[in-house]
Amino acid sequence: MYGGWPGAVLYPPPPEPYPEPDQQPGFEPEPAPATEPNFGQDDADTEIPPAFLSSVNQLPPSQRPNYVRIGYLPDAVRQLGAADQGLYLIVFNSNNRTRAYSGQSGNLRRRLQQHLLCALMFDMPAHQHEVFIARTPGMSDAQRRAIELRIHTEMFASHRGVLTNQRRELEAELLGEAWLT
Repeated sequence: MYGGWPGAVLYPPPPEPYPEPDQQPGFEPEPAPATEPNFGQDDADTEIPPAFLSSVNQLPPSQRPNYVRIGYLPDAVRQLGAADQGLYLIVFNSNNRTRAYSGQSGNLRRRLQQHLLCALMFDMPAHQHEVFIARTPGMSDAQRRAIELRIHTEMFASHRGVLTNQRRELEAELLGEAWLT
């Protein structure tokens, strides 16, 4: 078969991340708001799944991330700065069930850009995927990963089927672990 499908799997190179908005042609920045937008729960269409909150509440109080809604996936990417680090939760409905994807990153904007790119590549309704983040300034990568691991361990033990990242992500399998950092 000339080395192509189905004899061999061809892996595309990782896509380039979206350029920063101020590097795009014709970009005119919007004036900064006088105060930070309200990212609270009061304007949320989607809530954090109670099972997820239950797992977060199993952590010692000093380690519990405080998730706040920042909007739907395309909007969330635009609202985050390059220096934002923390944990994130993407909530969506699938087959009339609330599902979620949980992760962490030293650069939330870049990581959510990767999720947005995958959603667009797979023709998923990114505008229906609600994003919640818990900023962790000053926390090391290892500390964030440890909190993420504890949440996932509790979720998989007590609330199977809510998180969709029970298996390795497709992009990790196709593009390697470096894609997820």
